[in-house]
Amino acid sequence: MTHCETSGTQVISAPQQLWEVCSPADAYKLAFASNALASAIYATEFSQSLARIDELDLLRVDLPNGESVPLLKNGANGYFDISRTGRRFVEESYARGVGNTSAYLVIPETPCLASDRLHGLARDCGTALQSLTNLIPDDIVIASVAGMSFESYARYYDSHLSIPSYWTICLELLRRLRLSDKLEALECTFRMYQGDLASKFSALSSPSLFVFNRHLSSEKLCISNSGRNRIFVNDDAPNKAHLLLIGDSHSYSAMSQIMSHYFSRVTFFWGTRANGYGDAADEIADFYSRADFVIEEISERFFLRNFTRAA
Repeated sequence: MTHCETSGTQVISAPQQLWEVCSPADAYKLAFASNALASAIYATEFSQSLARIDELDLLRVDLPNGESVPLLKNGANGYFDISRTGRRFVEESYARGVGNTSAYLVIPETPCLASDRLHGLARDCGTALQSLTNLIPDDIVIASVAGMSFESYARYYDSHLSIPSYWTICLELLRRLRLSDKLEALECTFRMYQGDLASKFSALSSPSLFVFNRHLSSEKLCISNSGRNRIFVNDDAPNKAHLLLIGDSHSYSAMSQIMSHYFSRVTFFWGTRANGYGDAADEIADFYSRADFVIEEISERFFLRNFTRAA
């Protein structure tokens, strides 16, 4: 995500852009189409750039049709290299959290979502997180997306998932919270977007599916992402509860918007327990005291790197 250069809180009005009510089937088709367009735009440039861009940390995933897709590498997180010192640091980091959460969500890398293309990555992640369940009992969710083709749940040339994937993850979270998971439609946009991998080697953009920010009420900007927050208000939401969502770019760019279609108020903060939420700790604690549900999300590629850096 691009870092802000200003700070302060501003009121957000709904932008004048096209939107449509999107069903899961529609989202599936649009995600598939956006990936096809992204591949057509970036594939040749990417293959020509691999040899000369050393800083790209990539994993190649082979598809059944013979294509090879670039993804951020997550195999260097050192899942099996957690010393006793590291384990203590995990425990201490987790203790710095705001309090008990309704769910703790680890969003895996895209190749981990495809069970037939794991290459050991998701297996390593799952084993490591399972070994920490004595520290985080019944509190970890390792998201999975089943029954979708790779071409729809990935977002080509980007380190994030597609909207159908985030939608599925949010429904799983609602089920985990013992809430109705009847979220059958979202307001979505199909707009030009440059993936964070694509931006390293191309100036071109391709269409991609996003959830419309109709319910965005206010946003606090910041110089760095940590502490950034967004508040969504939906008076017509099926559930009148207040959700506090703490996370990173997955929550900022997709999950908070999706959840705003279900909860009457969603407050998102960009932060992690690894540093006790930094300068946003007091604000998060205040919202925590008033929230009905609290979900903490972190990308798998940041989880052990952040929580075991003292090892």
